[in-house]
Amino acid sequence: MLDSPQERSGPDCMPRSLSRVGVASAALRLLIADDHPIFRSGLQWALEQFDEVAEVRVASTFEDLMAVLPEWMPDIVILDLHMPTLSAPESLRLLRQNHGRLP
Repeated sequence: MLDSPQERSGPDCMPRSLSRVGVASAALRLLIADDHPIFRSGLQWALEQFDEVAEVRVASTFEDLMAVLPEWMPDIVILDLHMPTLSAPESLRLLRQNHGRLP
């Protein structure tokens, strides 16, 4: 019987700790903005496996992303640069203009 993903370690699976891949230990808050539901949910699941990740939220549109930011500020935003409503330069400009505190 296979061990759960949290118990496995080694070259065939993801490490449970980001410190093994060079990220300092912290309770990270991440936001994924992507219009592809399978990619979004898979990435969310993968990131939630790390001990240092406290919370992962998702947005399916740029508008959803902009609605979340005033009430919840993540440490990292993972942004799909090919969202249907805005071009990459325009979306990045709007993010910086409205939420300059983003890393």
